Amino acid sequence: MPHIILLPGNSLKNKAWADTWSQAFIDKGFTVSTQYYDHWNSGAEFADVSHEIEKLEGIAKGAKGDYVIVAKSIGSFITMKAMVLGKVHPTQCVFFGFPVPWLEKNGHEPTSIISQYSKTRTTIFQNNQDPIAPFEMIRSLFIYKSNVSCIELIDNTHNYFAESALVTQVCEIISK
Repeated sequence: MPHIILLPGNSLKNKAWADTWSQAFIDKGFTVSTQYYDHWNSGAEFADVSHEIEKLEGIAKGAKGDYVIVAKSIGSFITMKAMVLGKVHPTQCVFFGFPVPWLEKNGHEPTSIISQYSKTRTTIFQNNQDPIAPFEMIRSLFIYKSNVSCIELIDNTHNYFAESALVTQVCEIISK
């Protein structure tokens, strides 16, 4: 089984999201490393993407053997940018709630990174009515990427909780 590196979303409430997913993966027999963001302690509003990429690179170097990155929201962008920069080399990725409009509003250029993202098998789970970026928006951005599959979930939130059926589906994808 590959090692899982888990990156949450931007806000501190995502620490609980990461901890819940981490335990779900551990319960399925995986080893997990979770990246917590420094801005949660500093009081800054947003993660420092460059700094978090450096941290992710260190975590990845410490992984024994193959690893998969599972990330939510800004964690997906941090992962994708780190990969485009050649800092990390997971065997595959699973992303939840890719936040394109939020990234653009906060000074990042996700479409540039998306255009350069081409190697690693990636599955993106996106809620059909995610208030940050609905499924159709994300699907249209990744439709020409042969390495990326988008899976529509039915919900109107940006939560992506570790519910049993979703955990099972993600574990099946990771185990392929």
